[in-house]
Amino acid sequence: MQEPIIFNYSILENILYSKLDATNSEIRNACEVSNSLEFIEGNIDKFKLDESAKGLLKELTKNEVIVKEMIGVEKYNEEKDILEKMAKQEEAKGQF
Repeated sequence: MQEPIIFNYSILENILYSKLDATNSEIRNACEVSNSLEFIEGNIDKFKLDESAKGLLKELTKNEVIVKEMIGVEKYNEEKDILEKMAKQEEAKGQF
């Protein structure tokens, strides 16, 4: 018998564990093959991400160690700088 093991990460991170550079279609296919797509899509509202620059920046910094391991320190810093600039622009427009 097979015992599934879920690491203490998000579903996406667990899927990416076997292939860090997986495309969105490969990730979706993996969910379909494992019969988990219905569960994931059925619970999507519980895991909704704040897609504002401020929200994304918060998630990026919260997961700093993992993201740096995945994309490297230089790319992490570039992405963080971009999100910080975008957050300032959103704030200037009154979009919090």
